[in-house]
Amino acid sequence: MSAMIPTEEQSKNLIKKDEGTSFAAPIIAGMCAILLKYSGLKGSLQLREKIMNTMVMKTILQHMATRRGSHDPLYGYGHILLSKVLDMGQDTWKNWLMRL
Repeated sequence: MSAMIPTEEQSKNLIKKDEGTSFAAPIIAGMCAILLKYSGLKGSLQLREKIMNTMVMKTILQHMATRRGSHDPLYGYGHILLSKVLDMGQDTWKNWLMRL
């Protein structure tokens, strides 16, 4: 087991700062997968099906952004904060999602 856990020296090479669509796309795709799973756990199949709609997912991602409502050609909507959704209570999440 200890062979699978990187040492502090090895871990310095595991975290990389980068930018651009090619770097961000898999991260955003992972966040979308988490949101789909979260909707199934915190809501109903109806909620999960609702966020599978591209425009609804786009609205959710924009809500999670640090520059929400302020699109910049270079920086987009800013950083995505998954915690903005995951920190919502179950009822708040369901009510907010159903209004979209």
